[in-house]
Amino acid sequence: MAFVRCATSRSMASFSLDAPGLRIVSDELWYAPNGRLARLRAHLETITGSRGRGRDVESRFLLSGFARCAMCGASFYPTSRSHGRERAFFYACSAYHKRGTAVCGNSLSMRIERVDDAVLQTLGGDVLRSAVVMAFSMESLRR
Repeated sequence: MAFVRCATSRSMASFSLDAPGLRIVSDELWYAPNGRLARLRAHLETITGSRGRGRDVESRFLLSGFARCAMCGASFYPTSRSHGRERAFFYACSAYHKRGTAVCGNSLSMRIERVDDAVLQTLGGDVLRSAVVMAFSMESLRR
């Protein structure tokens, strides 16, 4: 079944028309992405344990979904703005930027590079010391 939408100056009308000769792709090819999306959703549910949108499972930004606003507890999310000829990326409170000052008054935004570098240096200096890694390895081998 092919669906056709016709626009007129007065209204938008739609009707269905069974015209296989007008099809650009086969039904199998048309519906294939739906099957793939269903498989991806099912896989995501097994990974996250929830039926949420799951868009924060992977991110190119280190702290997306982890860092929290100290004022309201909402997650920090990456945002960008123009700086001359380039775009600069910042972490900012999602509640403040999406819902305004009635929800959160934290207008602070921080350059992503500076925050990520500070976190990685701290992890490298405190968590990834050889003694800590060795203790963790020994504990995991015992289990």
